[in-house]
Amino acid sequence: MESLADTSSPVQTCGMPTYSRVLSDNELSYFLPSRARGANDMFIQVTFHAPALLVTHHRLSLAWAILRLRHPLLASQIHMTPGNYDDARFVYSPPLSPRQAVLQAQDTFDVFTDKPVDVLIEDYLNGPRFLSTNRLSYIHLATCVDDTSLVREYNLLLYIAHAVCDGFSAHGICNSLFTLLGGSRARELAVNSNEELASLLQHEWQKRWSSARTDVDVIPRCAEQRIRLPSNKFLAVASKLEFTARQSRFIGGHTFPKVPSDTHRSVIANVSFDATKTAAILAKCRSELVTVSNALFVICNFAWIRTMRALGLTDNPETLPMMMYTALSLRPFCAPRPPQESFLFLAVSYLNVILPSFMPSTISEAEIFWHRARLIRRQCAKYIQSPLLPLRVQHMSKERGIRAKTLAKEDDSILQQSSTSTSSRVGSPISRAPQHVSSFAKPALAAPRKPPSVALIGLSQLNNLDDVYIVADYPDFDLSYVGGHTRKQPRGMLLFTQTFRGKLWLIFGWDASAFQQGVVDAFWDRVCSGVEEFMLDGAMQKVACKL
Repeated sequence: MESLADTSSPVQTCGMPTYSRVLSDNELSYFLPSRARGANDMFIQVTFHAPALLVTHHRLSLAWAILRLRHPLLASQIHMTPGNYDDARFVYSPPLSPRQAVLQAQDTFDVFTDKPVDVLIEDYLNGPRFLSTNRLSYIHLATCVDDTSLVREYNLLLYIAHAVCDGFSAHGICNSLFTLLGGSRARELAVNSNEELASLLQHEWQKRWSSARTDVDVIPRCAEQRIRLPSNKFLAVASKLEFTARQSRFIGGHTFPKVPSDTHRSVIANVSFDATKTAAILAKCRSELVTVSNALFVICNFAWIRTMRALGLTDNPETLPMMMYTALSLRPFCAPRPPQESFLFLAVSYLNVILPSFMPSTISEAEIFWHRARLIRRQCAKYIQSPLLPLRVQHMSKERGIRAKTLAKEDDSILQQSSTSTSSRVGSPISRAPQHVSSFAKPALAAPRKPPSVALIGLSQLNNLDDVYIVADYPDFDLSYVGGHTRKQPRGMLLFTQTFRGKLWLIFGWDASAFQQGVVDAFWDRVCSGVEEFMLDGAMQKVACKL
């Protein structure tokens, strides 16, 4: 396989070298579309109670500075010569001293006592892009100015560009922040006092930058380089043919009906199930030999079929199957990291799943439901357990990179033509509506019409976040809610699922201005009622939306 991205290379400047690494194809596929209006920019929200003395501006400055030293992509920029997409690079300039590290950290976080967290999220999702190529991460901490109690409620918002990382590692950063702010000496995390945090910052800087590093990968390698590839050259060639053939078999003919719109508005709806009901859901899925993740695909499948029938959506024929896509974490397949290397890098690929879009009348819907859940389990297992998986990941990354560069070139060309005849500002590419398809190639004019290959919806299933947030490491912090989502492109839609503190959460986000009125809401209602009907025997408990 050809090289995906070079390793970190230092360029000596005055005082400290600057390090850079070319973006991989997968990273590029997130970076290029984000330039217009921040498509896929992520945010993580954590609601927690903690002693006010542990959550001060000074302590946050120190802790955030430490994390920016440990994880260079938090403090990096992306540089790209206009039109030279293959040379887009992460660029990292280390701080000259611990004091400069703190000053730089203070430039990338704010503490609000007069702005509700809902307003901050609304601004991030629907306002002008907050992040940029020069600012890939940022923190907001919101609390109430009238709260003078010793233990207060806070909302942490971590904003981070998707080209930098995936959801798993973004949540890991939040966990690390809480560990620094509230670490317990009883667990030998001696960072409780301000002095100990300052001392740790000094130590982190000195071990990295007391002398310039030129022989290590300062910027973490991309995930594609961490996955061991088969040495069999024949297998590498055959895998390309297999990947192309496999992609052509993904048929999906169902989409939410869209309406023309010059506006864009992201909406997020949450629903959760208490610990008792979540335990019942897990037990039911185990008894049916599937996972909750398997079953939630079928929840969406049934919700769509019922929505089509209830609203008479005849543009989506039952003769065509329904396709969905899901994120696939690559971390289990990556080689172990060196002890000092950051875990913050993008490690995600995608796979498609196919289900029928009709409902047989000869057997019960419950039997159909669990049969299809087992069908999803087999599809996912077959893909993940294949010896071709490492090569499929490489081909998928390459395909996504080619598609992103093709669209970016078209958009930048249109923008350049427009700016030549108007006074429009050059540099902001056009924002495109997303369309997840299994192949990006356009058919020849004389070729017979191919069946559609469009996904109805994407699912990002983070599974158990209790494995990420090690709350025993910061016993004075009580985390009550963990969530988040992404900025959407026009007509974007994504369902996040996760468990935290024993509760199952579904977090659904979409562009409310782009779809036929009432359809998405009807689908979401049927998703929620479907969990109750098929995965629970009792009533569903909805939790008030946080957004």
